[in-house]
Amino acid sequence: MVFEIGVTCTEPSFHPLEFANALTVTAPGVTDPDISSNHRTAGATIAVIDESDVKIDGTVLDCASRSYVRDHFTCTVTATVSNGGDYGPAVADVLLGLTGPTDCALSPTGATRHEDQQVALGTPTVVATIWDVTCRDRSYHDFAATARVVLDHLHVIDPDATNNDGAATDRVEVFELVDLSIAGIRITCSERQYQTQDITCVSTVTVANAGPATAVQTRTVVEFTAPAGCTVTPTGTQQDTRTLDAGTSATFTKTWTLSCSQARRHTFATRATIAADEPHPEDVNDDGLADLICHFDTKKTGLTCNSTTATLIGRTVDGLRFEGQDDVKVTGC
Repeated sequence: MVFEIGVTCTEPSFHPLEFANALTVTAPGVTDPDISSNHRTAGATIAVIDESDVKIDGTVLDCASRSYVRDHFTCTVTATVSNGGDYGPAVADVLLGLTGPTDCALSPTGATRHEDQQVALGTPTVVATIWDVTCRDRSYHDFAATARVVLDHLHVIDPDATNNDGAATDRVEVFELVDLSIAGIRITCSERQYQTQDITCVSTVTVANAGPATAVQTRTVVEFTAPAGCTVTPTGTQQDTRTLDAGTSATFTKTWTLSCSQARRHTFATRATIAADEPHPEDVNDDGLADLICHFDTKKTGLTCNSTTATLIGRTVDGLRFEGQDDVKVTGC
């Protein structure tokens, strides 16, 4: 004989079931001489399976918008995980990853795993990992984040694996300090007191890169001014573009032709300004002029890695007292 028994379970798991059979004689006038064989028990273990549609609802990558070469900055990867049912809460692992350019070092390395997340029905779960990043080269640096959720529940399956992944990107501008300057400038002209026309003047300019950034593309703008009554050719400014390595300088000339209407002594002037001609070298004071560079014993100044300003107090050779304050960046920390 075959008996069918309906069983309903509310939790996914291994469910041990036991079936007890008993045989009883019910015919009138008939007796069973050995009732000890009328009972038998049988068992079975059934794996009860349920479904949880865990998924990545959103992935966010938040990095510092800008940094400097070899400085530390952070990138945070955040993932929002939800459970579309039917079963919940479901146990899941969330894997977060970050990749970047080859000149950048990431800590931790590889993906991070957030284990045993309880992903409830109707209540999103948010997980995040913070990476410490340093980059060696100045440039735009593009980073990419990945997120993945994987069920870690023995008897719960994910009916849709296509929504288990997420991604996001962010860009960091990495700058490098550079000290560009006009190290020297002079003007020489062919004019004499008895000449008023066809005057030739030459601006001789020396540009320098004191570093630390090297191979910096530069653009120098040279101006020439003359008094009223004199026509200058070319009009406007002249430019010089070149790449300067750290610790090097270069000298170039620009020629101007003048015609003056009056026979008298004329005073001419020239001026030059240098600037980086690429996005990520950052001039220490952005004036393109020769800078005063002072070296101090950092330990004696009292400056620390957390210092952001410094004050300099002193006297000139004439005995005049001066005081100045500016933002500082302590390197080597």
